[in-house]
Amino acid sequence: MRFRNKQIFLFFMTIIFSQNCTNFKLNDISYNVKTNPLEYKNDSIKIIIEYSYPTKLCPNKGEVIIAPYLVYEGGNLELKPMTLRTPSAASKVGEIIKPEGGKLVYQDIIRYQPQLERSQLKFKATAIIKGQVKKNINPDLVLAYGVITTPLMAEKESYFIEAPHKYGPVTKVHSTLIYFPFNSSEIRKMEREGPDMEGFRGFVERYAREGATFKKMDIQGFASPEGPDDVNLTLSSERAEALSQIVISELNKINNPAVREKSKIKKEGKEKDITGFNKKLEQKNIIEKDKLKSLVEKGLNRIELRENLQKISPVLDNELEIELFSPLRRAEVLTTIELKPRSDEELIKLSEFNPSGLTLEEGHYLCQKLISDNLIKIKVMKALQKKHVEEWRLFNNEGVYHAETGSLNEAEEAFRMAEKIKPNESTILTNLGMLFLKKGNEIKAKEYFKMAQTTEAKMALVPDLLKEGNYKDAVSVLGDIPSFNSALAQLLSGNVDQCLKILEAATNKDEFKISYLKAISYARLKNVSALIPELNKLLTNTPTKDRKKILTDPEFMEFWNHSQYPKK
Repeated sequence: MRFRNKQIFLFFMTIIFSQNCTNFKLNDISYNVKTNPLEYKNDSIKIIIEYSYPTKLCPNKGEVIIAPYLVYEGGNLELKPMTLRTPSAASKVGEIIKPEGGKLVYQDIIRYQPQLERSQLKFKATAIIKGQVKKNINPDLVLAYGVITTPLMAEKESYFIEAPHKYGPVTKVHSTLIYFPFNSSEIRKMEREGPDMEGFRGFVERYAREGATFKKMDIQGFASPEGPDDVNLTLSSERAEALSQIVISELNKINNPAVREKSKIKKEGKEKDITGFNKKLEQKNIIEKDKLKSLVEKGLNRIELRENLQKISPVLDNELEIELFSPLRRAEVLTTIELKPRSDEELIKLSEFNPSGLTLEEGHYLCQKLISDNLIKIKVMKALQKKHVEEWRLFNNEGVYHAETGSLNEAEEAFRMAEKIKPNESTILTNLGMLFLKKGNEIKAKEYFKMAQTTEAKMALVPDLLKEGNYKDAVSVLGDIPSFNSALAQLLSGNVDQCLKILEAATNKDEFKISYLKAISYARLKNVSALIPELNKLLTNTPTKDRKKILTDPEFMEFWNHSQYPKK
C-alpha cells in the first residue's frame, strides 16, 4: 500500500520565534513524501520528498536547513540535509530560493537495515541569518511511516535436478546371414548347420524361455551385381523365400505359439546389391576403381564381365569374385525381440543385495520411482559407476541424493565428477548453483545459474529479481506457476487479483505465508471485508510476541484506525 501525492502541511502555530526569526515563513512550507510508506528495493530505501515554499520564505541573508531523519526503536538515522537559502546568505551551498516561491525535490538513498522496517520519517529545521543559528525546530510530525519489505517474503527455491531415467522396453536385434552359390537360391548343408543358424537357434530358444516378446523377423534376399536387373530381383526374392522356409522350420520346433506367428515374418527381395559392392570396393586397394564401377553398373552378364575384367588385370576377376561378389550373394534375417522386464519387486531386491546386477536404466528408474532411501540410492549409483564410468547421470544423481541427506561436500564431489564428464551440461550447472546456494555462496550460485539457463536456475534467481525490484522479469520467469514466489511476483507487479488466484492453487503450502500474502493483497485492493477475517485467521496461531509485527506492518497502515482492525 502506498500513499502518493498526499500533502503534509506543517503549521508551526505554537512556535514563537525570536525577533530575528519572525520573517521566516516555515509554517507555509508544504511537504509531499512520494512513497508513504517507504519501500524496500535492491537492499536500499529511496526517499523522495517534494516540497513547495512560499514567497519570501527567508529574510535577506537567511537560510533554512531541513534535515530529515528516521526514528526507529533504539535510535535515529540522520538523512542527507537540504538547504534553502537566499542569494546573499553566508552559506554558498544549497538551493537558492526564488522570491516568488517555488518547488524543489529532495532525494536520498540509504541502505536498508531491518530495524528501519517500523521506523518513522521525521524532520528537523534550523533557521539561520548571517551564519548565526537563530532557531532549531523539531516538530513531532511524521512524514511517512515504516518501510514496506514485502519483496523480502520471497522464498529461496533450491531444487536439485535428477537426470531422468530412460527406462522402458528393451529390444534386441539378432542378425543371421546365409550365403548362396552363384545364380542359386538353394541353401547348402554347410549353411543350414553353420554357426549363423546355430546362433539363430540359440537366440530364439533363450529368449523364448525367458519370456521375451518376439516383435518381428525381417528376411531380405540379395544378389551380386552381375547380370540384368530383372534376373537379380527374382533371384534375391527366391533367396529370401528359401531362408524364410528354414526360419519357419526352426520356429516350429519351439514350444511357444507367440514365436511362431507367421504374421510377424516379412520377406523381401532387394535386387542386386550395388551399394554393398561399392562400399566393399572402396575398402580395397585396387587400381581403376571408377572403371570397375562403370562395368558393374552396366549389368553385364558374368561371362561379359569376366572378359572385361581380364583386360584390366588377369588376376582381378578371381580377386573380385572371392572378396566382393561372393559375400553379396546372401539372405539375412533380422530377429527383433523385446525383453521381459523385471518386476518392481525384483528391482528392489537387486538394489539391496546385488545393485551391480541392475542395468543402467533399471538403476535410474529404481532410484527415481521405487525407493525413497537416499543411502540405498547412493549405493546403487556407486555400484553402476563401476560399469559405466563415463555416464554423467550416475554422478549427477549421486550428488542429488547426497545433497538431500545434507552431505554437501560429498554432493559437490559427485557433481564435479559429472561436470568433468560433461562440462557444459545444464543440469549439472544448475545443481552446482543449487549447491552453492545451500552453502551460502550466492555469488558462486548466480554464476552457475547464469551459465545453466534452465527453468530451475531461473526460478532460483527469482528472489533476487524481486529484491532488486525487477518484478516483471520475475513474472516472465515464473508465469502462472502455482508457487508462493509466483504469487508474490504478480502482487509486486500490480496484478493483485492474479496473485490471489495463484495462492489458491499454490502447491508449496506454507499456510502462514499464504495467509499473510492474502491479507496484503486484500489491503492493496482496499477490501476491508476480506482483510479483517484473513488477519484474524492469520493471528489465530501466531504467538503474542509476533502479533505486533504483523499488525504494525506498513502494508496495513490505512486500516489501523478501522473499528474492526485486530488489537495488538
